[in-house]
Amino acid sequence: MGRMDDLADRYVDEWAALDPIGATYVGISGYDHDLTDLSPEGYAAQAELERRTLAELATVEPAGEGERVAKEAMQERLGLALERYEAGDVTSQLNVIASALHSVRSIFD
Repeated sequence: MGRMDDLADRYVDEWAALDPIGATYVGISGYDHDLTDLSPEGYAAQAELERRTLAELATVEPAGEGERVAKEAMQERLGLALERYEAGDVTSQLNVIASALHSVRSIFD
């Protein structure tokens, strides 16, 4: 595997540990006994992972078309997630249908 693959795999591993509900939801085994930290510190830890990963992505030279697409997709998604965090969007969701608290309940369905 190339450096881009290693970075993407490491991101998923670290993300899953920070967001066990999300990991369980997308089918990553080993996290179904944990809950995501929905405190300000938990959100800050996820934002820090996004910052670190974006910084490392900036140093990666894709080895081919697949890695180029993966890099651009990760930069777009992680950049947007970080922008939402910095705007306070992820920590202040007021929604009766879909919010962080609803994800806790829905993981049991």
